[in-house]
Amino acid sequence: MLQFKKITLEDKPIINPYLQELNCNLLNYCFVVQFIYRDLIHFEYAIYKDFLLLKVNVDQREKFLYPVGKGDVFPVFDALKSYSYERNGKFTLFQFCDEVSEVVLSWAETLKKVGLTYELIPERAEFEYIYLADDLANLEGNKLKRKRNHVNAFLKTYPYQVEKISQENLPEVMLFDEKWNQNREISSGSRLLIENIALQECFRYYEELELEGLLLKVENQIVAFSLGCPLNEDTYFVLFEKADRDYNGAYNMINREFVRHIASGYQYINRAEDCGDLGLRKAKLSYAPYCMNEVYYLNVTEA
Repeated sequence: MLQFKKITLEDKPIINPYLQELNCNLLNYCFVVQFIYRDLIHFEYAIYKDFLLLKVNVDQREKFLYPVGKGDVFPVFDALKSYSYERNGKFTLFQFCDEVSEVVLSWAETLKKVGLTYELIPERAEFEYIYLADDLANLEGNKLKRKRNHVNAFLKTYPYQVEKISQENLPEVMLFDEKWNQNREISSGSRLLIENIALQECFRYYEELELEGLLLKVENQIVAFSLGCPLNEDTYFVLFEKADRDYNGAYNMINREFVRHIASGYQYINRAEDCGDLGLRKAKLSYAPYCMNEVYYLNVTEA
């Protein structure tokens, strides 16, 4: 049987070469994401036939990412299916994109010969928003006029400065985050609680995870910050972004400045999914994404 183990920092040199070879801009193929959510969605990995296998457990439902490696992937699918069926009586493959969908469906068709069936389901709540870095950095054109106006209002109203986040100013950022949380209701199991736990892991392992961040100050007080990391050669991932809404335009300003100061060498910015939150969806769409990383689930069951 496959042997999965919990992801630790010590596994970074084992996992990262596979992810770098894949060169994917889906956020779950990022070691930072796997590590900071390792206890929240039970990220685990295994190596099988020189493929990296990744699985999560959400709401007592095991799901497997598309295997990462070179060569014939069909035997790897078979091994994952057998492992999952022995444990759960079903198999779910997720977080794969158009580039490999034909491979997945070709394998799924073979299941009919052994009395199994499948369904392929797009999961809109997990579609990832991809933006052009130049769009976010410059806010040009009519489609981003309102964002540009918010930034201009901020510039006219507040004397500001930006600083890259470091070990020296990280305690300030943590204090700002603590105050930000005090103004919100964060219930057990909520998205905000899960994100906050993951953010604390970013603070704790900031250097080890090679994270980068920017803070925005007005009169020497933090009013916003953002954290991220590269996903691949051309895409940067914004992990977390928080701002004080009492400062009009602070969210728009940190969004723009982060790309200018941290992610300026990248072509695309991944700002993650909306988790089905309609307010968050509206906000992400308002920045006119270049495209969406569409996420699919393949559910295998008895015919």
